[in-house]
Amino acid sequence: MLENLPEDLTSRYTQEAEEGAQYESYRELIVRMRLVASDAHPEVRELVLTILEVLQRGKELDPHILSAVPHESLPVVYFGMGALGLSALIETVLPSVRTQSELDGVAGLTKIRHLLLEANSSVPA
Repeated sequence: MLENLPEDLTSRYTQEAEEGAQYESYRELIVRMRLVASDAHPEVRELVLTILEVLQRGKELDPHILSAVPHESLPVVYFGMGALGLSALIETVLPSVRTQSELDGVAGLTKIRHLLLEANSSVPA
């Protein structure tokens, strides 16, 4: 993934393959998104419902939609997106990375995805 970016940006990073990655099923993601869109999370309800509608129609999600999420609500939204959604977001955003700060942000997303994959693997199928 990093091979298409300038070396001066990527020299601080190494790529590691995810071992035993257990991604969510489409059905699991729908359940998660509905949970996040519940009354328990009113600050992200409309945004999550919009994301859910876009995904259910099979359309591509604009990565800039997350800029409307309050910083403290990002963990809830990331949980709803799951590792699968974060992978799609990373693949969409990575080609447009131009600064070290942007690459650091993508690296943070990969760490969150890794933690979600670990959590998924700890739940019996």
